[in-house]
Amino acid sequence: MASSEGEMERSVSTDQVHAGRDRCRSRPTLTGLCALLLVGLGQATAAVLDPANISGTVFFNISPPARLDFNTFGTFPQTGPGGFLQFTASGTPGPFLSGEATISKNFTGRVSGILVYGIEILGPAGTVPVAVDVSGGASGSSVANDPFAAFAMKSLWSLEGPNLGPQGIFSEGIDTGQLSGIFNQNFGHTVNLTLNANHVYKVTMVADAFAAAGSSGTLAFASAFIDPIFSFGPGVGPEYSFLLSDGIGNSAPIPEPGPHVFLLVGMFALGVLRIRAG
Repeated sequence: MASSEGEMERSVSTDQVHAGRDRCRSRPTLTGLCALLLVGLGQATAAVLDPANISGTVFFNISPPARLDFNTFGTFPQTGPGGFLQFTASGTPGPFLSGEATISKNFTGRVSGILVYGIEILGPAGTVPVAVDVSGGASGSSVANDPFAAFAMKSLWSLEGPNLGPQGIFSEGIDTGQLSGIFNQNFGHTVNLTLNANHVYKVTMVADAFAAAGSSGTLAFASAFIDPIFSFGPGVGPEYSFLLSDGIGNSAPIPEPGPHVFLLVGMFALGVLRIRAG
């Protein structure tokens, strides 16, 4: 009797398997779904990344022009009695922020922006070597003996893992604080990291330039830029790929003017003003 019941159970189980296979065969549109159910249960699915978030401001201490706040990519210039300001924010072909300020006597001006976006490595579970090619820089100039003349710049980027808790993976950059005289610093290198596949990371970029000309009649100048680009390390196969927030690319931007160019512009302006004053 026990043997008969066992044979019946095996028969029912076998019939269920055949029925499931028959359903897949009888409905061609379900074949792909059946295959996914059979072999895809162990594969992670891509997360829906938050859109890129860009925000910033461009303003002189005295208007006109009126303060300009922005939350889209683009180039945002301001020209007035206080001098010239411009901020550029782009997401493609790669994320890039830059700002510059040339300020006239008795004025101050500032350009600043922050970009936050998500990045994920799609592929088999595990750790993946990643290389980040990043360049950034900051330049500034002002009269050193005027207590109201100064400049300050930031060129920063960081990587965080929000799905792993408040974990900072990496951060670097330039944050000058308030200075006077002449400053010029830049960096360009590759940062090697090991990241987890199928986890969402957050990239934050900051470019900020402030300048105050004081009362000496000499222009003040400040500029900053930042642009990290991600790639896979040696040995990573085609089974892995990057997913980034909408609006963000991952190719090197058109080469931007280096900080030394901005500094030369500022120094030229200082020289012209000194000649006129003489």
